[in-house]
Amino acid sequence: MPHVRSEDALCFLLRLALQYCRSRGMELHADMTSISILSRGWRPCGTGMRVVLYSHWAASANYGAGEPRFVFYPPLSWMLGGLLGALLPWTWVPLIFTLLTLLGLGWSFFTMAREWMPEDNAALSACVYVLNPYILFVAYERTAYGELLGGVWMPLLVLFALRKKPSLLPLSAVIAALWLTNAPAAVMGCYAFVLIVIVAAITERRWTFLLRSAGALLLGLGLACFYLIPAVYEQRWVEITRAIGSGMRVEDSFLFGHTGEAFHDQVLHTASWIAALLMASTAIAAWLSVKRRSSLWTPLVALAATFVLLLPFSDPVWRYLPELRYLQFPWRLAAGAQSCAGRTDRTCIA
Repeated sequence: MPHVRSEDALCFLLRLALQYCRSRGMELHADMTSISILSRGWRPCGTGMRVVLYSHWAASANYGAGEPRFVFYPPLSWMLGGLLGALLPWTWVPLIFTLLTLLGLGWSFFTMAREWMPEDNAALSACVYVLNPYILFVAYERTAYGELLGGVWMPLLVLFALRKKPSLLPLSAVIAALWLTNAPAAVMGCYAFVLIVIVAAITERRWTFLLRSAGALLLGLGLACFYLIPAVYEQRWVEITRAIGSGMRVEDSFLFGHTGEAFHDQVLHTASWIAALLMASTAIAAWLSVKRRSSLWTPLVALAATFVLLLPFSDPVWRYLPELRYLQFPWRLAAGAQSCAGRTDRTCIA
């Protein structure tokens, strides 16, 4: 296979972000509005006004009536955007945010892959991961900055969950960072985390995985409690179910579904093709790995569970598992499946 250095991979990711930085921006306006509101709180312009480092209230929302937006939106993504807006011209913020996130995605997957393959192979697999269609779709078509940044933690979650060496503290830190970055990604990540740990514990007969994971989950939630407790408690004061209204319900976005709303169906069909492509490529990688007698129970179960949850008959699972319906779009699971598939890719790339 070709020799790929880490420096080459870094230059490749920089070129990718700079060359294809233009975005159609489905969520660009909403995200940039939130970031600018936060940034203004850091730079008070009137006499007697205080600097607000951790905002809860967006005063300009709803035609000046305001809303407690930042109580429910995890802080890391909009604080990073606000910091960039305070330091750079606003026209640069989307580009630099995307660039930093792509670099973070490449670094995290490289860190995970290096655990199971040589460094050159890990660098190549990280480039393949950053180039996967779903990440490019989120970065340049949807510009869902919180979800994109949340993807940085997924490979590390898989790494520390399955690592045989002690990893309680880094696993706790990753779980906390996931919850502080993007709530849908955190819900998806925690369910995937529980699934792969149970499968790995059974197939590898390492019951200490269960104890370590339970402790890491509790510690991680504790580290993120300054965000989670107000967000959970104050749900009673807002119409939180509006987040899963028409067009944003799980049943509206199963694989290749049709709702009659042209824009929604266009996005859904694009995302469905991307998810189908990722599922197929992961299945092929798994088949090639099985031929080489690799141990693949964990990624295969993750792949199968993801595929089932993309189909309409899984609707009761979405309805009754806690908070899962707030994931809104089942095709979001493709991102988590790709992180779990890192253990299949290692055999194909090697």
